[in-house]
Amino acid sequence: MYIQSVLQDTLHLIDMINCTILFKLNSAIWYQFIFLSVSFLSIHALDGSVMLYFHTEIHPQWCRRLLKPKSRTGTIFVNRSKISSFHPSD
Repeated sequence: MYIQSVLQDTLHLIDMINCTILFKLNSAIWYQFIFLSVSFLSIHALDGSVMLYFHTEIHPQWCRRLLKPKSRTGTIFVNRSKISSFHPSD
């Protein structure tokens, strides 16, 4: 759970930096609108992806199939032989 909180906190830190500093790189209104809209949507989509990845109990069916480990089947042959130099006397 520690890694999940760090990832989510980092995503929201990036969002705060985008919304306070980076959008001022260009003064055009259309640039700021597009930049902030894409930033908002991508940060929250990534946040939801992090939540889905770490909380397996809420995975949808399609996600369970993707993340399910592929099982390998094989055949194991076991050969037991007993070699002994001790012979009990009758």
